[in-house]
Amino acid sequence: MIRKIIRVFMAAGLIVIAGCVKETYNMDNLSKKAQLSPSFAISAVKGDVTFKDIVKSNDTVVFDNDNFVTLVFRRNNVIDLSPSDFTSSTGSLGPDAYPLTRSILNQGLPSEYAYVGQWIAPIDPDTIDLGIDDVLSKVSGDILVANPSITLTYTNSFVDPILVDFSARGVKESSTTELNLSPFTIDHPADTTKPAVTSVFTIDKNNSSIQNIVSMPPEKIYFSGEARINVSTENIYNDFFTGRRFTGSIEVDVPLQLRINDLQYTETSDNFLADVFKDNDNLNWDNFKLFRVDFDVKNGFPFDVSVEMSLVDSLSHAVISTISATDLLAPATIDTDGKSTTATESKTSLTFTKEFFESINKSDKIIFIFRMNTTGDGASDVKIYSDYSLDFKASLFLQPEIKFDF
Repeated sequence: MIRKIIRVFMAAGLIVIAGCVKETYNMDNLSKKAQLSPSFAISAVKGDVTFKDIVKSNDTVVFDNDNFVTLVFRRNNVIDLSPSDFTSSTGSLGPDAYPLTRSILNQGLPSEYAYVGQWIAPIDPDTIDLGIDDVLSKVSGDILVANPSITLTYTNSFVDPILVDFSARGVKESSTTELNLSPFTIDHPADTTKPAVTSVFTIDKNNSSIQNIVSMPPEKIYFSGEARINVSTENIYNDFFTGRRFTGSIEVDVPLQLRINDLQYTETSDNFLADVFKDNDNLNWDNFKLFRVDFDVKNGFPFDVSVEMSLVDSLSHAVISTISATDLLAPATIDTDGKSTTATESKTSLTFTKEFFESINKSDKIIFIFRMNTTGDGASDVKIYSDYSLDFKASLFLQPEIKFDF
């Protein structure tokens, strides 16, 4: 493999290609034994990409008119309660104090036998699975989402006030974070002659711990709860058990306004370099004076990225050799609202050391560790817009040792 590369370099060295060969030589001055180290810059990958090229707008990923990005998770009919769903905890029948048995509900009694006291109905448990278990297992660091919310949109025709005790918890591996929302009363018709009321109740960081749940971030969010009605003596003739209904749906909104502090993402792959240099006997660092990948990036996203690349023996779990490119992406500048204003240009290199090069065939896995901070080292909120872009070019820079023996 190395011999093939060197033959290509030798042939190319005889032809002057602008921008590729960085040094020139007077061939007449070569002795019978000579050594050349021409430098080659080979453009490998270049292009540009925006956020919306990577993630398309859909039911879960929403771009508003200004291209601001929000993640949306919906559940319809989380609540659907009618009188038959309620059971009595305390209270009595009026006015004749019949025994409190559920069979009374189906006996067709007139409205004067409506229940007085507290009635409770469970809200069926539900789950939102974010489907990111595998990703979260590879992520560490701190994320703080600024303004997540849960919106309960409901329709209610019960005349007596309903108190809702709504619970949610986020779960990530063995960690659990509770919503910590106090029970709340929903709107209701003023009397039996009024139509059903449609309204919303918003759960946010001001009345709950939703920010802590979303910022975990969770693998799953579990919902449950109960509704309570206190049937008063004033409404004893309110026809409580006829045609009443309480329905509701929830929407979890996660606007991508956030800050990230030392987020690390780890990915493991098979050692593809061993396949590239599969001619093991000829894998010799002495054939190269310099071997690196150069990155030239114009970053419009408000975060920086560095990368670390390690050769690993999966049997012993030993890290054999590591190379890194710090400041692979330098963060874009932001305004006072957290929006990127100016893309930042950065140049960095991933240089193969002799130790790394000679360790390629001693490992079977490569571990990549990407580190990220939002602009300002994770101390300020930034906003993600779908039109943020990244212009990049990656080039392979080689300086082989070419030896002639005449």
